[in-house]
Amino acid sequence: MDLPPFVSQLTSDPVEMRKLESLGAGSPQALLGMIIANRDAFDRFVGHDEAERIVQRLRTMVPPGSVSVDPAPPGKLGVPLTSGPAAPAAPRFDINRRDAMFSRLEQLRRLGAPAEEIRRAEQELDTFLSGSNAGVSNQH
Repeated sequence: MDLPPFVSQLTSDPVEMRKLESLGAGSPQALLGMIIANRDAFDRFVGHDEAERIVQRLRTMVPPGSVSVDPAPPGKLGVPLTSGPAAPAAPRFDINRRDAMFSRLEQLRRLGAPAEEIRRAEQELDTFLSGSNAGVSNQH
């Protein structure tokens, strides 16, 4: 990763420069937005005094009003770099059948069925969940 040019203006410490680089901010505005979004995490990341110095330097580099804080800015301060999928993918198997197979397995264990019968039920469930014989009808 190449060090963004503005980072060298924020600190002369090579370790601190690499920390700032690792956040992935491409501009002073982006870095300031990340810091504002989660100042406590940034203070822990670089130390309170260093964080204060960096913020003061960034404020001289960034025109007032040019930083908008996204509720999920990118970076390593506990905020995802990209948004996830809108909804989880549908399972590749029949949920009702899975539930029935799992209930049968639990019942066999509860009743103390022979180990071979339990292993066979476990194998059937594993095979079903891995995709073999996993029809997708009656999902709900």
